[in-house]
This record gives sequence, structure tokens and C-alpha cells, in this order.
Amino acid sequence: MTTKNKWNSLLSLTCASVMIGCGGGEDEITVKPIDTSTVEASTAPTQAKKKRKSYSLVGKIDAALDKGDYMSATDAVLQGNSDDPSEARENMLRVQDAIADGMASGDPAAIKAWNTMNKVRLMRQGGR
Repeated sequence: MTTKNKWNSLLSLTCASVMIGCGGGEDEITVKPIDTSTVEASTAPTQAKKKRKSYSLVGKIDAALDKGDYMSATDAVLQGNSDDPSEARENMLRVQDAIADGMASGDPAAIKAWNTMNKVRLMRQGGR
């Protein structure tokens, strides 16, 4: 078998496998809705309290950032005890973005808030 014939065979096998793998499509996929009526009544109030608490923290952060008070926003993020690590991370990133914007414009309050965040980060890491 020559090299040209080997490449032709490989190409035809590849095309055939793609056609077989991508063929069909006549099977219907049905999506069943999730039954949400099984939520226990005892867990609903605690979840509502957690949501209220996180919304109040987000509200504090947003109000501080709207006023340009970077230290208040930093304090709220650092003292906020969120049960959801992803929510705490989102809050931290949002405040860091706002502080970075303030630092880019030369705001001394933003620089002070950034230094405070770095000090806390270093203390949490054990002073490395």
C-alpha cells in the first residue's frame, strides 16, 4: 500500500466515523421539571434569614461604594461573615475592583483601603 492510499483510507475512515457519530438526531430528549414542593418548612426560615443577612451586607457594600467610602466597604467585606464562600469571594472581588478604579484615578482613600486589605490578607496568611 502506498502512502497516498494510506492517507485516503485514513481520511475515508475518519469521515465515516464522523458521519456515524453525528447521525441520528431523531431521539427526543424530554426534560422533566423539578418538584419544588418538597421543601421542608423548618429550613425555609433559616434560609430566609441567611438571604436577608447577605442582602444587608451587599447593601452596606454597595452604599459605601456609591459614596466612594472605600474604607467602609473594606470593613464590611472583611467583617462580613458569609456562610457562602463564593458570595464572600464575589463581594471581595467587587470591592477590590472598585478600589483599583479609585487607585487608578489617584484617590488616597482607595490607596489606604488597599493597604488595609493587604495587611489583613498578610495577617490571615500568617505574615508570609
